[in-house]
Amino acid sequence: MKKNILVIPGDGIGPEVTTWGKAILEQIATDFGHEFTFDEALMGHA
Repeated sequence: MKKNILVIPGDGIGPEVTTWGKAILEQIATDFGHEFTFDEALMGHA
């Protein structure tokens, strides 16, 4: 499965949480043969 994922970390704890979220999705992709492409956008006071 190929998916494009938009990551919007925002500010505050957002960047830390999205970093871990991306790491988890990358591991899922490796384990199950998926391909995720991540794009980032700014939001809030980032």
